[in-house]
Amino acid sequence: RGLADVARAYGGSVTVAEVNPVRAIEARYAGYEVVSSLDDALPGADVVVTATGSDGVISEVQLSLLKDGAFLLNAGHKSEEIEVASLKRHPHRTVLPPFIEAIDVAENKTVYLLAEGNMFNLTAGGGDSLNAFDVPLAILVSGIAYAIDEGQDNKPGLYMLPETV
Repeated sequence: RGLADVARAYGGSVTVAEVNPVRAIEARYAGYEVVSSLDDALPGADVVVTATGSDGVISEVQLSLLKDGAFLLNAGHKSEEIEVASLKRHPHRTVLPPFIEAIDVAENKTVYLLAEGNMFNLTAGGGDSLNAFDVPLAILVSGIAYAIDEGQDNKPGLYMLPETV
């Protein structure tokens, strides 16, 4: 959802390809065009972003559906969302730093792969800062320590941690 919201905020026309009917309805209610098949969305897409956490979201067959000049990037949780190996078999590739590779997939058809198909936000975008993980974990551990040391006399329920924790 966040990716679609940001793309729309910057003026993008967003199409969501969603097989889960509940998520498809959520996307439709949020005002996005929704298609149930990725194959329907790929031929007209300028930028294709995977964000599923599943392997093989963009297969070799689907790569052939991309139009000339399309950008392809992964922002999901797995590097295997895009079948990069099939792209790498094309002999005409040009690295355009930083983090962009132009791949001639057919005569007069070039696809731009970002961050070698790895998770773009972590590989090329600086990713999430360590504080995004360290601070919440430290608070969680401090809260557990407080509950063990100080909270044993409390009745079951929801309690706010003291500011000192």
